[in-house]
Amino acid sequence: MKLATCILLLTAFFSAQSLANDADDKKQQIEIGKLYYQNLFANQPGKSYELLSSKDKESFSKEQFSRVIALKTAVLDKNRVVTIKGASITESDDNMAVVQVSAELSTPGTKEVKTVKATQLLLKENNEWKVYSAHAIASILMQAKYACDKDTSIAKQLKEEGCTLYYGTKNPNIEQK
Repeated sequence: MKLATCILLLTAFFSAQSLANDADDKKQQIEIGKLYYQNLFANQPGKSYELLSSKDKESFSKEQFSRVIALKTAVLDKNRVVTIKGASITESDDNMAVVQVSAELSTPGTKEVKTVKATQLLLKENNEWKVYSAHAIASILMQAKYACDKDTSIAKQLKEEGCTLYYGTKNPNIEQK
């Protein structure tokens, strides 16, 4: 009888411990997702870069990441106020999670409010949750590099935009020497 009680108590303890770990993971996943998008929408891509996975950081530099984000958020008002309205985990296991974040972007002095939703993949590295966005950012950078490096009849303006996005300069062959 005592052995059965001991086994039951140990099972209950480990089950409770597992549930607590899951709750801690979900809390950290949500906080990372919210912080990542808060920084992106508030024109602070360098802070978001610090939350990226090592795979992302191997794929592109902080400067390249910042240029891509600046391009993607260029249509938004520079003085916008960002309010994260919520976040939830749509999928999760021990090493991967998908977080969905909703935010409101408002312009001071106007009644304009834009509601946005974003979904982001998270990976667990060294017991910390990190944002994984290499697939999207690297794709944009590779297209920009191709437009810049390819010797075609592409419009000069498009070629310069590709060079600026990838290399940070309009003409890398001249300015990098």
